[in-house]
Amino acid sequence: MDVAKAIAFGVPRKEDVWGYFTGEFQGKGLSHLPVGTIVTFPSSGSELDPDAQITNDETGEPLGLDCISPDFAWLNPSFMMSVDTENLVKGQITAFVQLSLGYLGVERSEVPERVSMALIKSILSNLQKSVEEPLSQEPRANLMLATALTVSGIPTFGKDGEWVIYPLQAVMQSVCHVPYTISLAVLFPYWLEGVYDGQEIFKDYFANVFELVIAGKTDEQILHDGIEKIFELYRSFGYPVNFKECSKHIEEEKLKEMIEMIGPLPSIFTELTTEKVETMMIHSIKGIYA
Repeated sequence: MDVAKAIAFGVPRKEDVWGYFTGEFQGKGLSHLPVGTIVTFPSSGSELDPDAQITNDETGEPLGLDCISPDFAWLNPSFMMSVDTENLVKGQITAFVQLSLGYLGVERSEVPERVSMALIKSILSNLQKSVEEPLSQEPRANLMLATALTVSGIPTFGKDGEWVIYPLQAVMQSVCHVPYTISLAVLFPYWLEGVYDGQEIFKDYFANVFELVIAGKTDEQILHDGIEKIFELYRSFGYPVNFKECSKHIEEEKLKEMIEMIGPLPSIFTELTTEKVETMMIHSIKGIYA
């Protein structure tokens, strides 16, 4: 889908389309060829959003452009019945993480937060049903719709989310040689560890999504127990909780170079120093709370 968006945007352009992805040229407001998306593997919601994430085959550089909205999306659950359980889990855990990141913003917005919670619970319950009944179309139909809505704009309306995790996951994707679905989801609890400082929105998230009891606990206990809940969720679907569980070739020297190149990063929650970024990424490789 993202390649189709990039082609549709690039055809009317005289310049090299990669220049729009690198920021050399501005793409906002520019026209593109019509784009239609037909979902066969529901995951990150590209069928509805304006984003196109592509990788430069020559340099390995993954970049995105966010101004290419599809003209229509065709959601037919029969088209996704051949997706095996392992890949279905990968796609839906990605959707769960994206919804979580949208919920975890500084601003509070009641309706979008309630929508996010409903979509998360729908995804997790229907994913479990799909694992138990792989030939049943109804839970997959629910997953297809919920996944599409994750990036529809409704779950994040009125909320300014934290997006620093996306360039960080691109680094781990490159260093650990894993796809986007894996790199984003595995990094998520370690990003959470890195930016958490007892904020109420995180406590609400743990309580509402995982029914974590937070009364009487210190901020550190809440963080520990909340991340353990995420690990429990991942393990229940056979999903890795760190990169050493899913990658046999991790370029740690390359990681150090990229961390130095990235340097400190802006975050809506905390100051992400180079040292904090390094800790986050090392923990994501080796794991915590083992």
